[in-house]
Amino acid sequence: MYIHLINHPEHIGIFNAGFENMSILDIAKLVTKYIPVEIEVTESNDPRSYRINSDKIINTGFKPKKGVEIAIQEIIEKYNSGVLKDEEKFHNLKWMQSNSLSK
Repeated sequence: MYIHLINHPEHIGIFNAGFENMSILDIAKLVTKYIPVEIEVTESNDPRSYRINSDKIINTGFKPKKGVEIAIQEIIEKYNSGVLKDEEKFHNLKWMQSNSLSK
């Protein structure tokens, strides 16, 4: 999307770049197509909703090349090949706690 906007400087402003509004549960179910895991659903009191609309960027002529399922496949591939590692620095809450940012 960034390259698209550089190549089209006539389009300015703030753009949403989320083309598949999926719940966390739906994403988890998609992951189970590739990794045999059980989904554990827990209660949450978090009322936030992250539904976004990407019509503005689509109207500039931008077309996403990948979707959530391809991203899941790529993450699994990178993890299995050792390129992507499960390190504490990639866990935001753990990182913030270890750096005293959540206090």
